[in-house]
Amino acid sequence: MRDEKSQFGPIPDMRFWRPATSRNQYLELTSNGIDGNEKADKAAREAVNNPLTEIRTYSSLIDIHRNVNTYCTNLWESEWRRTPNNKLREIKNTTEYWPKPHTSNRKDEVVINRLRIGHSKMSHGHLMRREEPAMCLTCGEPLTVKHLLIHCRIHIDTRKSLKLPDNLFEALSPIHDNTNKIIIFLKQIDMYNLI
Repeated sequence: MRDEKSQFGPIPDMRFWRPATSRNQYLELTSNGIDGNEKADKAAREAVNNPLTEIRTYSSLIDIHRNVNTYCTNLWESEWRRTPNNKLREIKNTTEYWPKPHTSNRKDEVVINRLRIGHSKMSHGHLMRREEPAMCLTCGEPLTVKHLLIHCRIHIDTRKSLKLPDNLFEALSPIHDNTNKIIIFLKQIDMYNLI
């Protein structure tokens, strides 16, 4: 093959391309005495070896996507921790993913998730009916998920017999044993269908 001409000068014969021998270069062109190419090669080598040469790293789309996700997750976590009076943080103190409840029963899964967000027919049904919030007849406190699972005096014995944790963080955690105890507790006190 011979060198062909282009508007930019001679096109080098591809037989003269060879793998680079240094880690700074990917391919090295042997110029075989072509004066302009030798000067260009020399300038390129000097630039690569010059410590003042600015090295730019380019990210792939996957890297950019991962970095944006990490940034957003950290921002969300920071906001989660700074929010005062965050009732959900009482149950889950991070924004990390929780697995679905270990149950094959869809109704149980819905009940556990409603308890975790604190919204149930029992505690929020009054909003749909345009009534006053329900009150615990025993304690005189507003009927909330926290009151029912942790504080209500009428259910102390049932909670003790099932060994339910005494805080929402443990009681509603993704630990399979705890979620099963909560479902059993609600069924025993006839509140399962009110959640």
